[in-house]
Amino acid sequence: MIIIAVLTGVVLIVYLVMSLLYLIGLFLPARNNNLSQPFVSVLIAARNEQNNIIRCLESVVNQTYPKDLFEVIVIDDRSADNTALLVSEFSRLNLHVKMICVSDKPEKISGKKNALSIGINESKGEILLFTDADCRVKDSWVAGMVSCFLEDVGVVIGYSEVESKTFFERWQELDFLTLMSAACGITNLGFPLAASGQNLAYRRKAFDAVGGFEKIIERISGDDTLMIQLIKRYTSYRTVFSGHAGTFNTTLPMNTLYEFIQQRARWASNGTIMLRLNPLFFFYLLSIYCLHFLLVAGLALSAFHVTIMVITAFVWITKGIVDFAVTFHGAHIFKKKYSFTVFVAWFFLQTPLVLWVGIKGALGYFKWK
Repeated sequence: MIIIAVLTGVVLIVYLVMSLLYLIGLFLPARNNNLSQPFVSVLIAARNEQNNIIRCLESVVNQTYPKDLFEVIVIDDRSADNTALLVSEFSRLNLHVKMICVSDKPEKISGKKNALSIGINESKGEILLFTDADCRVKDSWVAGMVSCFLEDVGVVIGYSEVESKTFFERWQELDFLTLMSAACGITNLGFPLAASGQNLAYRRKAFDAVGGFEKIIERISGDDTLMIQLIKRYTSYRTVFSGHAGTFNTTLPMNTLYEFIQQRARWASNGTIMLRLNPLFFFYLLSIYCLHFLLVAGLALSAFHVTIMVITAFVWITKGIVDFAVTFHGAHIFKKKYSFTVFVAWFFLQTPLVLWVGIKGALGYFKWK
């Protein structure tokens, strides 16, 4: 019992310290005063996205940034639907939109990295700007992201939010808001940990300096979080989070719980490689997993030990307070409406979700198109 109490105390302290850092970082203003206008390549890898790609492209081409200073490259990654046909027709009406068709994939490289590598090789931009085919961006997106690239900045992380109508979609929205708030807070403190390829940019020189995707070529994902870890580890470039509201974009929610779990398991699969790229981050992720495991174990053992019941209740309440603080302030920073009802549902479902997707991700038990 003493061992369990000590372990619980340690992981709870780690959780509290990191949550405090997230909160402090969220209060720090972001600088975005770069006035230069380098050439930008917007890259979108698309696979079977016929229902979303035109919606995405219409938002991407409608930019305040000079049209002669950016290009849009869509890489059709072996789609079996009409994605390529729709992009081809769209590009005929928008001459700065280019489509590349990928017909096959090398065995030891993930599909998305293969597609993005081909697109980057064909691009001309000093700045490589990424979004997904199911996203929509604002007309100031390119200009706002570019404004964050001071001379020593190699990566700019953009904010992305889930479009929501139903309760399940609002639940997803809050879950992703939590991730974005944590990413923003810790990045503002100078310790970037995670990002999303839905809204991300890196300087071509930084990308080339780490050898592109070569060091993470076998990972099914990681063109976002793993890339910022590589750039942080092997270059002197800084990573910043764009606080410019004009750079915030939206993404579609997962349609089913199954799809949502598959997505989160895929993201969690990158946890193990962090032991090599960023050991401290790996042990932090491990401590989070241990905390959630102990929360469940504590509930199971509370029927037999009053002391464990008291400890478990204290941990649940403490975690609830700090989670509310981070999510509530994140909603304020990113101008989002906050629902306490959604928070309560998310809070109690988060623990079984973390435990399940953590196992699936570590073992590679997930599917992706």
